[in-house]
Amino acid sequence: MRTFFKFIFLFCASMAALALTGLVLAALLHHGHGAWHPDFSLSVNGDDIDVDSINGPGWLIGMIVTGVVGLVLGVVLPLVLLLGIGLPLLIVGIVIGALVLAACGVGAVLGSPFVLLALFVLWLVRPRRARRAR
Repeated sequence: MRTFFKFIFLFCASMAALALTGLVLAALLHHGHGAWHPDFSLSVNGDDIDVDSINGPGWLIGMIVTGVVGLVLGVVLPLVLLLGIGLPLLIVGIVIGALVLAACGVGAVLGSPFVLLALFVLWLVRPRRARRAR
């Protein structure tokens, strides 16, 4: 079963990488919109930056974007899920376990005289065995 999950993980990861590569290639080859004209404006400290005037090698921009997306999907997202969901569940589980152990400890302390009394009564009531003759 572990091999199946490894296969599914690798298959999904390779499909995601293939889709991301296809999107980057489509953007670099100007498919879809005819040319790359983003529908947003970039503003830094109140100054508008003309995104169309950024002249750089398209493959370098595509590789940088692909690397950032891969880093976010491969590192940041699992950490967020682990710390945002897994850690609270772990803390709740530890607290519930401590409460159960405390309840069992209190029950053992309160019930120990009765247990000792019951063991003493059983020791008195049980039939005596005859000693074996040699």
